[in-house]
Amino acid sequence: MSELNNISLTKILSDLKDLSTQDKTIKLLKNNTFKSEEIKGLILFLEVNNWNLSLLNQFMDKGKDRAELIFNKKPQQSLHKQWLKYAAILIPLAFVSYYFLMENNSSNNQTIYANYYLKEAGLPVTMSIESNKMFQEAMMAYKDNSYKEAKGGFIQLQKIVNNDTLNYYIGVCELELENSTSAINHFNKVPANSFFYDKTQYRMVLCFVRLNNLMAAKNILNNSSNWADNQLKSKANKLLNEPIFE
Repeated sequence: MSELNNISLTKILSDLKDLSTQDKTIKLLKNNTFKSEEIKGLILFLEVNNWNLSLLNQFMDKGKDRAELIFNKKPQQSLHKQWLKYAAILIPLAFVSYYFLMENNSSNNQTIYANYYLKEAGLPVTMSIESNKMFQEAMMAYKDNSYKEAKGGFIQLQKIVNNDTLNYYIGVCELELENSTSAINHFNKVPANSFFYDKTQYRMVLCFVRLNNLMAAKNILNNSSNWADNQLKSKANKLLNEPIFE
């Protein structure tokens, strides 16, 4: 119990933001009693709004003056007064520190992403082979930085044949379109014996950095010594030594 009372609101808000700790944190809030007035206010907000985290995010964006606009239903008068006691004063104050923490993390992660980003060059395009026309057209779109068009072409081809090459390039397109979660889903379908495996692992690290899931990124980096691609292995080792992974 003493351990629970040492948990800060900033930590809880951060864990609610992280998909890997979200469910565990909700269960923690539902099944325990906290002394912190700020955390009581947070729990009350979530209870009033049926534990809808999207409404919490809206509240944090809009601030206390517009909190009434995002209730699913109007609380009873007594609950309303209690809510104002906790939320109108305490949560906005705590949000200030949370906001700057998240903004700082986001800025650091974007810097790391930019510093370690590697553009995928793509495969050679030769239009002479008719059977590969769909793939070649998609690859040409990719090389023209038309990532949405390229992704559509690769996905259409995937209905005919599903292989690691297509999953890799769909993932790369999603990465370029800043759809990190979707990119990870496709990268995960590339098997360990694939020519593209090391590339998918490195780019998954970048996706996880962008998503602020540093634990998942670090887990991949810890295994990068087994990669066959020496360039990626070297960059992964350097990335692992960045302060964000300490």
